[in-house]
Amino acid sequence: MDRKELVVLIPCRLNSRRLSKKALRVLSGDKTLIQMVYENTYKALSDLRIDSSSIFVCTDSLEIQRHLNNLNIPCLLTSEGHKNGTERISECLDRYEINAKFIIDVQGDEPFVSSSMIKLVLNSLEELMDKHKSDPVIVVPHQIIGEDEASRESTVKIVTDKEGRVLYMSRYPIPYIHKPSPDLVPSSYKKHLSVIGFNRSALIYYSQSPQSHLEKLEDIELMRAIEADIHILSPYSPTSTFSIDTLEDFEMAKTILNTESSIP
Repeated sequence: MDRKELVVLIPCRLNSRRLSKKALRVLSGDKTLIQMVYENTYKALSDLRIDSSSIFVCTDSLEIQRHLNNLNIPCLLTSEGHKNGTERISECLDRYEINAKFIIDVQGDEPFVSSSMIKLVLNSLEELMDKHKSDPVIVVPHQIIGEDEASRESTVKIVTDKEGRVLYMSRYPIPYIHKPSPDLVPSSYKKHLSVIGFNRSALIYYSQSPQSHLEKLEDIELMRAIEADIHILSPYSPTSTFSIDTLEDFEMAKTILNTESSIP
């Protein structure tokens, strides 16, 4: 992959459902959540010696745009009608004539993004492209979690085949064990992480597909891609991280950042 053909887009909205105006909440020192997501993404690309000028926040909020402009953070304004972040970054490809072949989506509530995670996504995307050429492909890494975290509705769990292709995603703990036995009790689950890689054809195909039935039921945007039979690979990420969905998440992130403790 020619890394010059890469763009990193950070979708961000103001009116999040589970935590109001979380993007503009001060997370550490005087830095807001969206500022920290951008700065850590910038550092991650710099560590990988990738051009950091190819990072943009994508938002429909003038308030967020003003905030980012004051910080000299590149921001692309989008329309308000998007159902999710994937639709939002898809608009930017066409509206702002972004010609990148490979797109990394760092979701706007992921302040602990790291170079190792972006490298994992890029390397996996390269491998998929070698196998599938111009076919639509997506990479979404997973983290191993225990039963307590798997029980949270805000945590998206995934099931893959032996080769790592995603079969299904759910807010319910999956796989479900119908008849538990000592050799069938799940000791861990796979958690969907919030750094996602697309080739250009996958993002275009996604944006042109209608919202799917299972996407609506689960409220998981990549279910649309699964129902459209787009190949989604989920490599294991040894890097611990979490996105901020709730007030509990926000307070935990503040504690980690302010005490320099490790991510649980």
